[in-house]
Amino acid sequence: MTDGWISEPLSEIADILMGQSPPSSTYNREGNGLPFFQGKAEFGEMYPTVVKYCSKPLRVAEPNDILMTVRAPVGPVNLSPSKCCIGRGLCAIRGKKHKIDQVYLFYYLRLIESKLSALGQGSTFAAIGRRDLEGIEVPHPTALDLQRRIASILQKAHTLRGKRDQANQLTNKIIQSVLLKMFGDPAENPNDWPVRKLEELTERITKGESPKWQGFDYVTDGPLFVRSEDINWGFLDLTRAARIPKEFHRKLERSQLRAKDVLINITGVSIGRAAEVPGNIGEANVSQNVAVITPSEGLDSTYLVHFLTCNSVQDMIERDKRGVARDAISLGDLRRLAVLCPPRNLQAKFASIVRKLQRMIDSQLQSTQEINELFHSLMQKAFRGELVS
Repeated sequence: MTDGWISEPLSEIADILMGQSPPSSTYNREGNGLPFFQGKAEFGEMYPTVVKYCSKPLRVAEPNDILMTVRAPVGPVNLSPSKCCIGRGLCAIRGKKHKIDQVYLFYYLRLIESKLSALGQGSTFAAIGRRDLEGIEVPHPTALDLQRRIASILQKAHTLRGKRDQANQLTNKIIQSVLLKMFGDPAENPNDWPVRKLEELTERITKGESPKWQGFDYVTDGPLFVRSEDINWGFLDLTRAARIPKEFHRKLERSQLRAKDVLINITGVSIGRAAEVPGNIGEANVSQNVAVITPSEGLDSTYLVHFLTCNSVQDMIERDKRGVARDAISLGDLRRLAVLCPPRNLQAKFASIVRKLQRMIDSQLQSTQEINELFHSLMQKAFRGELVS
């Protein structure tokens, strides 16, 4: 290792608190009690989004604790924005102040998220236990001031990524405003558009499978494998997309992607996010956490994506979520989802407006990919001891 650096197991440099879910009767959305995170919070930003509160918390994380998902999926990490209750889908990691800088540790765990995911075990869903967590090796300078300098540089870069994400979200809000102006709020249907079940408007609604469960590993050259973390609000971010063997892709014929398919996350930390498959994607498939929807002639793909991601439809999806181990929406829930059916020419007009915004969207996506790649490269240099001396 670089001079002045050592590697220690997580158990030596941090305390680990495993989450425990309180009774469901103590959850609420009115702000009564502590923010409650079960592992399905929004982990795409610097801080998770508060969805529920808990009036009788069992396990409590402190501000700036590192929150890490330990159950389906394993690996995504974030910082706790405040004192909060953590369910069994999370653990809280608190660095020992005399050993490790908390922000430094946070960014190192972010760097190795894919490796953490590989540690998950289980026949029904992947999970990681305390013993495996404690054994994670963390390279770091022995000097705390050097750790802080590295953390400061990464934090500034991460802030730039956050600003790009905010710009992407604002663009999506513009599109949502156009949708509501043209068609009205789906929950109210002020224009009395016909309403049909999604299954009546599609050629297929299916999902993928896990390569690991079928005895396959990821490869460096093969068909794209779209996972829930690759699907953002209204667009795909394939910066870190995995690839699978062609044999596994052929085996999953039912979920092979076609141009204009619509993808929506049905399990995991980002239920409800949806995006359209671009025409140049090539051979591609999806994980078990992603549903594939192929619209029929009467339903425009672009309209469907933004219909699914508007607030009132997200509320419908939220009400349909179920699951003991983690929240999920089933393919049956999707098939029964009520969809407003304005005339096809109006859907096409909406899609045309979205395409006019596409140049800006494409520019933002290109910028997002470049920033993500540079940030990932920066983190690799940081933890090899090449960023500061």
